[in-house]
Amino acid sequence: SGSSPIEAARHPSEFKLGLSESLYDNGASRTNHQIAILDKNKSELEFEDKKASLALDVATRFVDYSLKLKLLDI
Repeated sequence: SGSSPIEAARHPSEFKLGLSESLYDNGASRTNHQIAILDKNKSELEFEDKKASLALDVATRFVDYSLKLKLLDI
């Protein structure tokens, strides 16, 4: 059974919805963006460093291997 208008008036309900966006965050967004860029650059440099170290290790091992082969021929 439905409620009467008097019943509904005794139990009012309210629904509110709000949305806000900060127009100024004291530079936090810009600072976080700059930190992200620096972190990305650091990761790229670390990757290049690891790649160069690996290339040096492979080249060194190849030279050692080649030298040992030459010594076996002597």
